[in-house]
Amino acid sequence: MSLRAFLFSVLALFAAGAAHAQPVRTQNVETELVSSRAAVAPGETVTLVLRQKIRAGWHTYWINPGDSGEPTRLTWTLPPGFAAGPLLHPAPRVDQLGPVTTYVHEGEVLYPLAVEVPANARVGANASLSAKANWLVCDEICIPEEGVLELSLPVRAEGRDDARGTSLAREAIDALPEAMTPLGFDFEVGDEIEISFPGTGAPDNAITAAVADGRLRNPVYFPYAQSLIDHAAPQKVEIGEGAVTFELAPSLSFNRADAKGEGLLVAEINEGGRWTKRAFMFGAPPGEGPLPALVAARWAGEAPLN
Repeated sequence: MSLRAFLFSVLALFAAGAAHAQPVRTQNVETELVSSRAAVAPGETVTLVLRQKIRAGWHTYWINPGDSGEPTRLTWTLPPGFAAGPLLHPAPRVDQLGPVTTYVHEGEVLYPLAVEVPANARVGANASLSAKANWLVCDEICIPEEGVLELSLPVRAEGRDDARGTSLAREAIDALPEAMTPLGFDFEVGDEIEISFPGTGAPDNAITAAVADGRLRNPVYFPYAQSLIDHAAPQKVEIGEGAVTFELAPSLSFNRADAKGEGLLVAEINEGGRWTKRAFMFGAPPGEGPLPALVAARWAGEAPLN
């Protein structure tokens, strides 16, 4: 190999690697920040993915951890004009340890998020993005862990995709709950909290069709608000009349004035003879800032899920 070819290959590897932060490895979690773009352009919104590979038998926590725990968080240090959006979670599962009920993630977890590049970003510069990640990982004991993740993304007149990052971003976005925000939900508060998905008068959709055909089973409600329900209390469920209705015990810290029912409905739906777990989102998850373009389009009903 000639010296020129060798130098070119080294530079190419360096450029490709810039889209991936060096993984942080603790005893229990491997954490990595990956960009869908190897180079970014002024004014664009780039999708990043926080990837965590959790030790077998251990777990981290969803947006609402339940009775205890803390969700994974990122604290950003960004160049002037750059803005990061919320960390978007896939649907959790219920974990019960004695009287404690929590909502957790296991295995490999992909969290997509967006970063806005300002229109006045200087072409030819490198944008240094740094995020301090904090998470709580638990088995029978809980350990707070952290790590600093850094990306250096070239700013060019035209952006350029990163193959691995683009693939991870699509996988992460495909794993997000399906948006049912326009359909709303019915929410009543008495001695118990009653929530029906979707709301009265909603048009036909995946939930109403599955209920009508007897193709929906094992529904679970996950509220965004930690103080809404008694997480350990059994969820009473009625499936019928085009909706899934929950009767839920309020939490001890329940505040009627601030009560809202936004959250997830997770259920198994029979599709072509095969039961598939699907998550439906009612109301936007907490957090402010930009969203990945595909997420924004899907949540607005402007893009197909696949």
